[in-house]
Amino acid sequence: MHHLKLVDFMEVRNPFTKANPIYLPPLNAHVLVYEPFYYEHYVPKVILSADPTLNPENYVVVALYRCWFELAFIKAGQNSWTYVNPAGTSYGDVIFYKSQLYAVTSFVAIGSLDVYGSDSNNPSQPPSIKLPTPRKPFRFYCFHAYLVESTQGDLLHILRYYVPKPGAFRFCNRHIL
Repeated sequence: MHHLKLVDFMEVRNPFTKANPIYLPPLNAHVLVYEPFYYEHYVPKVILSADPTLNPENYVVVALYRCWFELAFIKAGQNSWTYVNPAGTSYGDVIFYKSQLYAVTSFVAIGSLDVYGSDSNNPSQPPSIKLPTPRKPFRFYCFHAYLVESTQGDLLHILRYYVPKPGAFRFCNRHIL
């Protein structure tokens, strides 16, 4: 199998202040040669645990990366990403809620990870997501799931379903002689 090594440079900037940007190291990820069209969407989401200008020594950056959205994080002052176990698990969305990282899997289960308490300096034992919700709490054919914090401070799980309109798809049977 052939891989392309992609080197992306990312930086965190506040567009409304003159604070110095935070430069992030490239994600250590390989793209299969038949996946280069995913390159533009290779890091679809990056979130912060805290404002780096207010907490310059105590913040975490989390990235969803690859075409099936794996998780990695980096703490303030670190030079390399920590990759979350198990690799290959697909996550649809992530959020920081009450000092924990929550992630919703492609099977719409919600998992949590204490990124502050994890030993991110030990690559031989990458941190793992704990799945406190049942594996399939909702219908399997959920199209996409999101995690949001309500104005009352509750963590909400939003599910989006795809329902095709009648007649939206037409099928043709053709006989080839």
